[in-house]
Amino acid sequence: MYVGGGTPTALSINQLERLLKAIRDTFTITGEYTFEANPDELTKEKVQLLEKYGVNRISMGVQTFKPELLSVLGRTHNTEDIYTSVLNAKTQVLNQSV
Repeated sequence: MYVGGGTPTALSINQLERLLKAIRDTFTITGEYTFEANPDELTKEKVQLLEKYGVNRISMGVQTFKPELLSVLGRTHNTEDIYTSVLNAKTQVLNQSV
């Protein structure tokens, strides 16, 4: 299962939980269960919630580690956000693609 096509982690924690419950109640998921995330939106609380509902992989839309390119691309995160998000996901033992 791949949940993306936008960035579901832009949702509030309550909205995200409603989405995760709806997915759980609708589908039987085996194997990889991936959520897209922006680094500035992937809080510890959201990582814990994703893990609670069986998400085992996060795909982060980093784009670049260069601050000047992040700005040109209109990205809302910075380099520190990237490292923080990677560490947040790592503490929950989630696989990641950056």
